[in-house]
Amino acid sequence: MSDHDETLQAQLEEAQAKLAEFVRREQEWREVEAGLRRDLAQYQLVIDTLPMRVFWKDAQDLRYLGCNLGFAQDSGRRSPSDLIGDDDYHMGWADQAEAYRADDRLVLDSRQGRQNYEEPQSRDDGTDAWLRTSKLPLIDAEGVMIGLLGTYEDITERRQAEQDRLIVQERTIEAQQDTLREISTPLIPLSDGVVVMPLVGSIDTHRALQIMETLLEGIARLQADVAIIDVSGVRMVDTQVADALLRAARAAKLLGAQVLLTGMSAEIAQTVVHLGADLSGITSVATLRDGLQYAITQR
Repeated sequence: MSDHDETLQAQLEEAQAKLAEFVRREQEWREVEAGLRRDLAQYQLVIDTLPMRVFWKDAQDLRYLGCNLGFAQDSGRRSPSDLIGDDDYHMGWADQAEAYRADDRLVLDSRQGRQNYEEPQSRDDGTDAWLRTSKLPLIDAEGVMIGLLGTYEDITERRQAEQDRLIVQERTIEAQQDTLREISTPLIPLSDGVVVMPLVGSIDTHRALQIMETLLEGIARLQADVAIIDVSGVRMVDTQVADALLRAARAAKLLGAQVLLTGMSAEIAQTVVHLGADLSGITSVATLRDGLQYAITQR
């Protein structure tokens, strides 16, 4: 073999070796790329499986760099890749874009996260949702701000359930108050034209107002001619409450009903005297029995 042939043979073998090395490296690169794709797909699967929405933005223009599937669907997109590069002005929640971006800037400027705050969100389908949101700055190993990470959970149903619970609670309280009002200020029709209101326990200003309301409403509804207010179960009232009771009696008189006060104790009598109250037109008898007999004889 001539020297020329030997040179060509050497060059050919060198080229073949380089080609083999290139093929080997390309195969390695393909394997690395396939591994990265698998890792990326696995990572995407992980964040897609999370119950909350996840997203991240760049630190400059606040454009979306990625998200999980739930967030993409909330934005009206089919997949996370469909919104990369968009900002909040191009989302279904454009009405809240300014507020969202202000929160982003606050987090980035302060380099401090903001967690678990509630905010509204408009959707592409025309519905409105309530979110519990958290945002954190993304800072690399060199201390450079590279972006913002955000998560939120949809609390619309929970919030509505809480509002419904509060409504039920308010209605329950109102019903209980109505029941307590009926118990604390009962008005009992005894016969045609005669009603009696037996009072027991302490009487404060609020209860005194309830007594007046119940008494007047009952007289008008039942068209009573005689209203007996029995205070034998009341041991002590202050001057303000005593005045309220007397005003209730005088108001009943204006509705055309004769008012009987029964069972007045010495303490209550002293309070009434101290008031210098005008009892004209109001009859006071010792006991409820006496009041009932009096009412019968007057009919």
